[in-house]
Amino acid sequence: MIAHLSGKIIKKFEDSCIVVTHEIGYEVFMTKKQISVLPKEGEEITLFIFSYIKEEMMVLYGFRTVLEREIFRALNKVTGIGPKLAMTLISEVAIDTLIHSIERDDAATLSSIPGIGQKTAARIILELKGKLVQFLGALDESPRGDTKLYRDLTDALTNLGFHRHRIHETLQKMQLSENINFENALKESLRTLSESGA
Repeated sequence: MIAHLSGKIIKKFEDSCIVVTHEIGYEVFMTKKQISVLPKEGEEITLFIFSYIKEEMMVLYGFRTVLEREIFRALNKVTGIGPKLAMTLISEVAIDTLIHSIERDDAATLSSIPGIGQKTAARIILELKGKLVQFLGALDESPRGDTKLYRDLTDALTNLGFHRHRIHETLQKMQLSENINFENALKESLRTLSESGA
């Protein structure tokens, strides 16, 4: 099976790209977020690949890092998930937020992701709790989702009606520390969420 692919991007689509290596073009499916940050068509790229084989069909899913591929692999093994929902999960929420949600039994955050209901969220927690924390150390920066300020902001914004996965996405981008005033942090996060249409 294909696990690694290096070549030239000759075409980008909404959820896939075609990579040519040794005169063979491979269509590789990726999240929209991943596609948006790919190099321009005609430039070289290296991707880590998960080969999904079903009956007589093989689909290639591509990732920029080994970490993303391993998280996808773990999610894909959860009963009833499959590759499409696994891709949705890693696209809609930051990896560290995803892992912390699983570890804290936070089904609300998981079930707020499109396509993930309460039962599916509970199943993800049941089957993956304790199995993904090993990957936190591989993240480029330490997770910022385990502070009192972060949790207080999440609760306050949730009570105001914002979707939890959008809240986490916004807070991940903010430079939060315990020294930041809660009221100011709340105002800034509200402004950012409102501008993004969350």
